Amino acid sequence: MACEINGTTITLTRGDSFAVELPMKVDGEKYELQDGDKCYFGMKADPEDADTVVHKKLKGYVLELEPGDTEALDFGKYWYDAYIIFANGKRWTYLKEARFVLGKESHT
Repeated sequence: MACEINGTTITLTRGDSFAVELPMKVDGEKYELQDGDKCYFGMKADPEDADTVVHKKLKGYVLELEPGDTEALDFGKYWYDAYIIFANGKRWTYLKEARFVLGKESHT
């Protein structure tokens, strides 16, 4: 397994490096980030969990995962959200309860 993106579902081999753009769209168009806007990614084992197993600030809209972000996690299905905190402090979740699947690596 390598990396596969199907709609909002991301499938990744545990411990792999990975980068993907998670843009926010308004009326079908990509929202252009303004000065002070910040985007984040949060991943949970269950959407009802209070704590995330991975939480990252995006670089613009780009999620970058390093091996250490996932290598200690169990294989299986997770849930992720992407959200923006606007420069004025307001928060908006633009991807909610999307799937993230971690697959087993075959190397040691």
